[in-house]
Amino acid sequence: MSFRPVKVSARAAIGVRMGYSTHRQKGKNKGNCVHLAFSIHPDLVRALKAKDGDVLRLDLDMKAGMARLLPVGSLSPAAKRLHVEVSGRGDWSISYNGEVAEAFPLVPGMTELSGAHVSAEEGLIYELPKAEKEVQA
Repeated sequence: MSFRPVKVSARAAIGVRMGYSTHRQKGKNKGNCVHLAFSIHPDLVRALKAKDGDVLRLDLDMKAGMARLLPVGSLSPAAKRLHVEVSGRGDWSISYNGEVAEAFPLVPGMTELSGAHVSAEEGLIYELPKAEKEVQA
């Protein structure tokens, strides 16, 4: 016999400065609902001065085509906890419904978001993704 390590594909978020994915959460208490999940590069997490467990709120400006994650003090339907991995990469997710579903098209995998930067006053700002039909036009 000749054993060798298995080949695995790298995590989709690696190399993405700021990206999002949509996925179904399965499980007894999850209700099989769809979630929008962000993957945030460690440099952006540090610039935001965010730590594991900090609460970030998702704000949208649909007219300008921009969104932001803003540190806030308490949980709400639009504010959820940030999870920071050992690598420093941040993960943040929210239920995929309402304005969230309007702003972020369903995607099959990790999709990079453009223009991600941190502003001291306005949090982590980035461009909303373009719907696929808009990109092809």
